Amino acid sequence: RERMRDSRAYVRVLKFIEQAGGTVTLNGQGNTTMSIGKGTTHVLKACVFLHLYNLVESTGMLGLEHVAEQIKAHKLPFRDLNDNWQKAWATAFAKINEDLAIENRLEYALRMCQTISDDIALEVEAKVVGIGNLDDRRIETMAERYGIPLVIRKRVKTSIKYRVHNDLGFLGLVRERRNGLAHGHDSFADIGQAYSSADLARWSWATYQYLKELVSSFEAYVSAKRFRR
Repeated sequence: RERMRDSRAYVRVLKFIEQAGGTVTLNGQGNTTMSIGKGTTHVLKACVFLHLYNLVESTGMLGLEHVAEQIKAHKLPFRDLNDNWQKAWATAFAKINEDLAIENRLEYALRMCQTISDDIALEVEAKVVGIGNLDDRRIETMAERYGIPLVIRKRVKTSIKYRVHNDLGFLGLVRERRNGLAHGHDSFADIGQAYSSADLARWSWATYQYLKELVSSFEAYVSAKRFRR
């Protein structure tokens, strides 16, 4: 909620600059006036994609980490975890997705067997390996992998799924634009020019509504201890 307040405050500033015709007066030591050209405004608008992407990525990851923390807090051994979290623990603990030498792979496999047979309380490392940068579709894939039901109201889901770019909803667009900007493939000015502050404000609010329900889904999963067998 705090981070979304920051993003929405930023968007309000963008809308003010656009409505003011690109001229901003700063009150303080005299009235200092600065003229902000359209190019600068476009650069500022493109930054909204970075804000929203960081919020989506961090919320998705924090949700998984919250479940992992609860598993640790309950001191659960392997046999008490459900299939999804058994696989998650085994994949990370035995480094199944890593390219190991044969002798190292055997060592990790033996350690895994010993941990299971000794009923040692587990620490699960929650990862999104193979899913990539998060948007609504990839969050759904992540939740399905870990067996976490997502309860999203129809109105919110319709808003998220409404296509704004090729076959993508706006969170897919946020992911694509963020990647292009972060890796230097796209120009901030060019990206910002393509979208209005009103669009960015609407998408920011819809992102907030979606992430609130995502957090609630994780919280309901944890409250019901659905990570247990």
